[in-house]
Amino acid sequence: MRESEAALIVLAALVGLGAGLSTNVQQWLAHSIQRILYGVTVNRLSALESIHHPWRLLALPIGGLLLIALGRGLRSRSRSPIDVVEANALHGGRIPVTDNLIIAAQTILSNGAGASVGLEATYAQMGGGIASAVGQWLKLRRNDLRTLNRFTIPGDFLRCRSAACC
Repeated sequence: MRESEAALIVLAALVGLGAGLSTNVQQWLAHSIQRILYGVTVNRLSALESIHHPWRLLALPIGGLLLIALGRGLRSRSRSPIDVVEANALHGGRIPVTDNLIIAAQTILSNGAGASVGLEATYAQMGGGIASAVGQWLKLRRNDLRTLNRFTIPGDFLRCRSAACC
């Protein structure tokens, strides 16, 4: 990788495929939660004209309570999760896997419960997280890891926009 830009581009393409798959999984998870909680079938939650069963209105506050519980459970951590932009700016592109999962869980739960939260953040986070994990496994240099990380972010947003998922 150190001498070959072509190898880094091929690696970025493979990481992009992994990021694309994770985007599809995350979108499916958020929309599955919406399907369970709100009865959303084909359209997105934001496209519903009304919510037919009043008990479904409890989904959003329950989702909020679950997020509070998750936050309280994470209090024992010595630091906040590292997001993909911070990782590139301050940590040489290194993102702990647990941080990716925490941010993804928070975003997917928020969106699935009905909060007006787009899924772009979790797409970028997981794409960067996959790049970080692969890059660390291959022992890429700091600059190569940061470059690989940056390659995934625009693709995450393109996948999001093309899937009308936000």
